Amino acid sequence: MTSESTISESTISETKSTESISEDLRELTSICQDGQLGYLTAAHQVENSQLKTIFSSYATQRSRFVRDLEDEVRRLGSTDTEAPSPLGSLHRGWMQLKGAISGGSGAAIVAACETGEDHAAAAYERVVDLELPGQTGTLVARQWEAIKEAHSHMLRLKHEGEQADFPKDAKA
Repeated sequence: MTSESTISESTISETKSTESISEDLRELTSICQDGQLGYLTAAHQVENSQLKTIFSSYATQRSRFVRDLEDEVRRLGSTDTEAPSPLGSLHRGWMQLKGAISGGSGAAIVAACETGEDHAAAAYERVVDLELPGQTGTLVARQWEAIKEAHSHMLRLKHEGEQADFPKDAKA
């Protein structure tokens, strides 16, 4: 292993332990898994092809984030890459998606996704504020930027939906 691929002992002790960093990464993994599931559910339920494409794209992004975070946990030497139990970590924002879907409104689904993004951004911000060292910090910061962009996108769509609901695709 090269010195570039591992975090030095002194760097970790100056900030946080490797296990503590791994716990934070597993928490973000769980949040990304929640987001992936939320976006897949939204894409499946929405009856607007433009929104379906957007939601599917974000689900794919979150799947990639999960893989990257799990790879980073392994790189740090942790053998436990499992995210915390969904029952203990599922954040309220994505839970609201279920209620929005029952109404079937594109605007309501977007609003629920925006709330989920708000919770994800807050979780990422907390971890970014820990100032994790090296490539771990870079990875989390890069994902946080993408989460913030997704949140802004959902916020814009939410405001559009407040003006007029998204049109449903014509039935074939």
